[in-house]
Amino acid sequence: REMKDYSFSPDSGWLAYSETQPNGMRALFIYGVSSHSDHQVTTSWFDNSNPVFSGNGKYLYFVSARHQNPAFSSNEFNVANMKPDGLYVTTLQAGTTSPFAPRQASATGNGKDGGNGKNKGPVHVKIDFDGIASRIIPLPVPDANYQWMAAGKTGVIYLLRAPLVSVPGHGSMAGTLVTFDLKSKKSKDLLHGITQFALSSNGSHMLYQQGGGWFISSTSAPGLESPDKLSMSDMKVFVN
Repeated sequence: REMKDYSFSPDSGWLAYSETQPNGMRALFIYGVSSHSDHQVTTSWFDNSNPVFSGNGKYLYFVSARHQNPAFSSNEFNVANMKPDGLYVTTLQAGTTSPFAPRQASATGNGKDGGNGKNKGPVHVKIDFDGIASRIIPLPVPDANYQWMAAGKTGVIYLLRAPLVSVPGHGSMAGTLVTFDLKSKKSKDLLHGITQFALSSNGSHMLYQQGGGWFISSTSAPGLESPDKLSMSDMKVFVN
């Protein structure tokens, strides 16, 4: 089967992915590389997608269409759910403190990072699958249509928010790059007109497509200022 939204854990021991169920909704699964076993993380009551491990191996973030924001069509006399998606997180171990539990320390419970930060030593991911679905909580981001997500460094999550008008030939298909900070619990728009993006393995740089060009920028620059535009003049495509 083809998997389009998947993520390896920091130690490459686990693979999180979504799979379409008989009711047409996607459920999330985690595959153990060494054990060759599949574990279902969510039910198929809602459409779940884009699972991403945090850099410290403690959390799994994902997008889920659990919100109801209906809009009525005067042409078809029908109701459409315009902004169904929200951002969710579950702790991978039962004893890990929730990112939004009341505390004075940071979201990891140790005051060292905000949930995505890289540990100084090698990360070894352990997962308690019993009760993992009951540990899912929503994150405070606005309801929207989210097409893609990536976990950066220092507790930052990047999301690609799609426009409401996304029918080919009717309006722009480009979206808005959004960032959510676990420490401040706030989200903000970074860039508009974004078609797709990808982070480097350490989260220090981002590659994104804007308009007809591709750009690379340091994620430490607020707003991703002063990006380097990639030259495509020497690119060649070989067709067999």
